[in-house]
Amino acid sequence: MNDGDVIRMRDYVDLRFSDLKEAIARRDVMNEERIKLAADEIARRLDVLNHAHEDAVEAQAATVPREIFERAMAEFNKRIVNLERLAWGLTALGAVFVIAIQFAVRLVNTHR
Repeated sequence: MNDGDVIRMRDYVDLRFSDLKEAIARRDVMNEERIKLAADEIARRLDVLNHAHEDAVEAQAATVPREIFERAMAEFNKRIVNLERLAWGLTALGAVFVIAIQFAVRLVNTHR
């Protein structure tokens, strides 16, 4: 091995190190870009999730738990039954009044 071979070897090693440094720098830049893109995507997804959460909270505020709904419906049905009974009672009472009025009219007409 002579001095020319050593210089060429050193130039080769320097060139290889320079190429490696450039490759590492490009890789670092690409990794930073990937991290930026990933962070942007995570932020976008988080925004979508936050909006969906807000919608869910609004929907939940407008709904009633099943237990409360079923209790309210049972109470409502009881009131409907009571109103139906009252309506039948009032109808019967009305019929009695009509009969009583007719009887009174006949009675008055008979005594004239």
